Amino acid sequence: MEAVQFDVELQGDLIPVPARYRAWQGRRVKVILLSKEAPESTTAPRSAIEMLAQTPKHRLFNSADDIDQYIRKD
Repeated sequence: MEAVQFDVELQGDLIPVPARYRAWQGRRVKVILLSKEAPESTTAPRSAIEMLAQTPKHRLFNSADDIDQYIRKD
């Protein structure tokens, strides 16, 4: 496998390839995009409860009331 790295500005749905790599024409390549800027999130951050809900076997408590009861019993 051969790898190269270069910086470009995306232009629509095209990735301009530097002239020195145009000899690769016809090769199958893997493209990985890395941005120097932080991504613009289109989704609201999830709450801890929402994250825990996705892993029910790893939860000790089902609600804030369960936690409150646990704390108060000791």
